[in-house]
Amino acid sequence: MSDPKPVPLKILILEDNPDAVEALRSSLSRHFAGAQLTIHEDLSRMAELSHESPDRFDVILLDYYCG
Repeated sequence: MSDPKPVPLKILILEDNPDAVEALRSSLSRHFAGAQLTIHEDLSRMAELSHESPDRFDVILLDYYCG
């Protein structure tokens, strides 16, 4: 029997600093190759994005001081 194909990690990043976004993208791509990153700068969309479907994201990284 063959091993099941791994499912990519789905990560939502809410961050308004482009330098921080690039640092996160670089680090995540090294440690979680194949992860699906969704990046938004607008914190007001957090509820909309996280509640569209409860299983849409595995991880949400949120800038506490976004805005």
